Amino acid sequence: MLTDSLLEIAKYALPVPVCIGVTQLAKEAGFPTRYAGLLSTGVGLALGGVAIATHLYPEIETPVVLMLGGLVSGLMGAGVWSSVKNAIRG
Repeated sequence: MLTDSLLEIAKYALPVPVCIGVTQLAKEAGFPTRYAGLLSTGVGLALGGVAIATHLYPEIETPVVLMLGGLVSGLMGAGVWSSVKNAIRG
């Protein structure tokens, strides 16, 4: 089981790459770049709501942190895939 200090670190560190990754994916899908800051802020607020929920209902904290970790891993994988694809295309 994850320790409390590791959960605290994950709770505050994971939203940053999630906001960046979701915003970047949205821009690549055609979301207007001029609104990217607003989108990132909205994603951050939503993740803040998740953090509040984990505080109010501690029993969901571990699954939520693990799901956010999975989301970060997925976003990283998409970035690696995109980088390799672009390198092969030249």
